[in-house]
Amino acid sequence: MAIILLSMILTWLYLPPFLRLLAHSRLCCTNYAGHVIPTSAGLILSFTTTFTVALALLWNRYPPHQAAGFIIVVNGFALVGLLDDVVGGKGTKGWRGHLRTLRFGRLSTGMIKVLYGGALALAVASAKTVALWDLILNASLIALGAALFNQLDVRPARATVTFVSASFLLGWGGGWTLLSSIAPLVGAALVYLPFDKKGHAMLGDSGANALGAAWGWAAGGLPYGHKWSLLLLALAFHVVGEGYSLQGLTDRILRRKQG
Repeated sequence: MAIILLSMILTWLYLPPFLRLLAHSRLCCTNYAGHVIPTSAGLILSFTTTFTVALALLWNRYPPHQAAGFIIVVNGFALVGLLDDVVGGKGTKGWRGHLRTLRFGRLSTGMIKVLYGGALALAVASAKTVALWDLILNASLIALGAALFNQLDVRPARATVTFVSASFLLGWGGGWTLLSSIAPLVGAALVYLPFDKKGHAMLGDSGANALGAAWGWAAGGLPYGHKWSLLLLALAFHVVGEGYSLQGLTDRILRRKQG
C-alpha cells in the first residue's frame, strides 16, 4: 500500500499545474457535453508512475525485474496515444477504416497504433516468457487491453473506474504480486478519478491506452486458463465495438430498463 500512497501524493501535487499547462498550451477538446477541457491528461499518469517506480526502486519497494517492462508499457502506449490525440483524424474508425485508408496509400494514426502497439506488446511480453503460445497470449492481452480501454473512454471516468476496479480484481484473482506490479498506476488513477468524473479533464488516447496496456501486462501473470478467458472476453468486446458503438448499446439498454 505504501507505493500506492506515494503515487497518490505525487499525482496530487502535479495534476493541477499539469492541467493548467495543457489548457495554456491549448491541448484541449470538446467533450460529449460540449465543454472545452484539457485532453491528453492521462499523460500525468505515466509521468507520476515513472517517478513513483524510480523512488520505489531506491527504497526496494518495487521488484527490479518488473520495472523496465512496466515503464516501457505505460510510457510507450502513452506516447503513441498522444500522437493520436494531437494529429489523429476523427473520421477513420475501426480496423476496417484504418485498413481502407492504408489501401489508398495513406497511413492513419490508428494504424500506427496497431503496428507500434503490437510490436511493443511483443517486445515486452518476450521478457516474461519464451514459450511461443504464451508469448502471443501475453502480447495479445497487452494490445487488446489498450484497444478495449480506448473504446471505454467515451464518457467521464468510465475507463479510469474500470481500470481501478479491474486492478483490484486482478489482485483478488492473482494475488498481491499482480496488483503491486501496477500499484503506481493505480495510485495515480485514484487521484485523477475525481477530475475525470467531474469532466474537468479528459484522459485521451494517451491515458486510456496506457491504462489498458498496463492492465493487460499485469494480467499476463494470471493462470493460463484465466488469461484465455480474458482474451476471449476482450476480443468479444472489440468485435462488438467494431460494428456498434459501445456507448450507443449502453444507452439503448438503459432506456429499455427505464421504459
